[in-house]
Amino acid sequence: MQIPEAWEEQARKIIAKPGVVLVIGKVNAGKSTLTRYLLQAAADRGLKAAVVDTDLGQASFGPPTCMSLTPWPASPTSFRFVGATSPAGHLLQVTVGARLLVERARDQGAGVVLVDTSGMVHGPQGTLLKQFKIELIRPHYLLVLQKGGELEGLLERIPHPSGMELCRLPVSPEARPRSAAERTLYRRGRFAAYFQEAQLRWIHLRRPRRILSGLPPWTGRVVGLFHLSGETLGLGLVRRHDSDKVELLTPVAKSGAIRFLQVSAVRLGEDWQEVHS
Repeated sequence: MQIPEAWEEQARKIIAKPGVVLVIGKVNAGKSTLTRYLLQAAADRGLKAAVVDTDLGQASFGPPTCMSLTPWPASPTSFRFVGATSPAGHLLQVTVGARLLVERARDQGAGVVLVDTSGMVHGPQGTLLKQFKIELIRPHYLLVLQKGGELEGLLERIPHPSGMELCRLPVSPEARPRSAAERTLYRRGRFAAYFQEAQLRWIHLRRPRRILSGLPPWTGRVVGLFHLSGETLGLGLVRRHDSDKVELLTPVAKSGAIRFLQVSAVRLGEDWQEVHS
């Protein structure tokens, strides 16, 4: 892969002065590619690095519908379930969840924490999303991937707190647009990969009717699985349910730890294709 010289220079800055790095850019700007490059560059220099993936629809490190924390180069270790494939309408869950995952990464000793974001950068919600993330996360570096100053309007409307270095970077020359169909197919693959090692489990709940209400049909619905503490344990897929229990396909091994379910707006068919109902 061809790495722009500006990316290499930015990697040297972050290695010399590690911290929290927030990466923003439009759809198909190469945010995940840049994130992986910087993570590997930090790891190659012996720095402990982690990534917080907040792209709900095109997640690169965890499954769709939730955010994840991944200690590089391992698998995701922590999740924050949102239940949607877009941050629109879910700004509170996304921004607060991102803050908590960044704090966890820092508590675990990560010197470099990369925060990968969605491509929602325009309109009132796009502006608020980036504004709130900056205010809550307080990044040391804000990396802006853009072509020809396309995000300068956004940069005029978001905060620039003291101690944050704003860095404008070019889009990778290898970045290419992905159609809506390609993005849907990618999401389908991410779901399939997540549930690859899943097993069927019956989960007994105190008030499943209340939890499952409001989004029929429930079969095939993606749900978030929570510990009594509120910690997201992972995802499940509803296969069937009755008055006091739900059968789920899930990779979460400790079914006894599951105390709550949160239903998402996403339903999946047998081939992991999203079903609109």
